[in-house]
Amino acid sequence: MLPYLEWDMCHLLVLYYQRICLVFANLTKPVVRYACHINTGDATPIAVKANNYGPGESIIMYKYIVVLLKLNHIEHFAGGQWLFKALLAPKPHQEGIYGIAKFKWRFYVNFIPLNQVTKVLQIPIPRCDNAVDMCFGNVKFYLLLYCPQGYHQILVDEESRNKLAFGGPGASTFRYHIMPFGPVNGSPMFVRFMHDMNHDWQNLAIENGVDMNEDNSTKMIVDDVISHTGTEDNAFKYRECQFQVYKLHHISLSLPKSFCFPKRVEFVGVDVTPNEITQQN
Repeated sequence: MLPYLEWDMCHLLVLYYQRICLVFANLTKPVVRYACHINTGDATPIAVKANNYGPGESIIMYKYIVVLLKLNHIEHFAGGQWLFKALLAPKPHQEGIYGIAKFKWRFYVNFIPLNQVTKVLQIPIPRCDNAVDMCFGNVKFYLLLYCPQGYHQILVDEESRNKLAFGGPGASTFRYHIMPFGPVNGSPMFVRFMHDMNHDWQNLAIENGVDMNEDNSTKMIVDDVISHTGTEDNAFKYRECQFQVYKLHHISLSLPKSFCFPKRVEFVGVDVTPNEITQQN
């Protein structure tokens, strides 16, 4: 990036730093003015049985639950009609490790029974290979902004939280109040959220004199977002419109994983430059 562009971008970031800097301390908070609803219609509540864990499993599981509590992803729950089972799955490539204490685990909740009675949101989800066919116009400036913990920045509405309850060690019960991985509508809900944000900042950009066309636009595939413009003036106007929308909805960003005006960017396995789009090997 040219020095004067770097200075101007730093000035723009400082204006919105209070929101962006939260990710450095793992203090990401849910977005506002948006929430996930789980529609199960008139389905009978489901409570799975055998929420019991062995002594070694309980110790490991409790450590993950403590982390989720500190991140404010879950909360203690007295119990209700819905209840699902928490599970541990070993991460791959640990063939040479012996002993449960040395394994690295993934913590998740089995929401398959919930998904079977959930009314599915019918929202088309773009595929990564669609990026090769995207048109970027006469582009000179790119911007990639990374939203950490994408799903986990979206709240679950109060009515739906009891449906995300799970049993922990020692007859404890908890429930998610942010969107976890697992529920069937997680991906379509997140895609709709991202495209709603895109709609908001593009309308704001138009109000500020930026024409939205092949040169000035945003391409999205789920949580991978690349914005581009054809002129320096439009670049900063468009970026500030995006930051305003991020600030309005309290969307947290990660600066180390974001890129401002790079000469070459990687977008879902595709190399993008001002002159060409090529598939990575």
